[in-house]
Amino acid sequence: MKKIAIHTRPFEAEHIPYINQVLSQIKQEGIPIIISEKFEEEQQKWGLQIELEVFHSKDDLEDIDLMLSIGGDGTFLECVTLIQEREIPVLGINSGRLGFLATT
Repeated sequence: MKKIAIHTRPFEAEHIPYINQVLSQIKQEGIPIIISEKFEEEQQKWGLQIELEVFHSKDDLEDIDLMLSIGGDGTFLECVTLIQEREIPVLGINSGRLGFLATT
């Protein structure tokens, strides 16, 4: 696997341990991670010290194999908009109350 992209919207402090667990597992597998600007903003807001590459537009996602969406259905739809016509799978991890698209 070449690279995993992760996108999120604002999240609550209670989600930080789970997000760290996901990031740690991916890093343990030796897979590079690229995160959205929104994810980086959330990291800074919560004081997380994780150095990761940041993508600024859909053009920065040329060499990814998987997109993780951490949030709800709106976040999932934002990921699909970023992916557009590329055949890249999107895994939606629901961090909200109810998710029809982001059910994991």
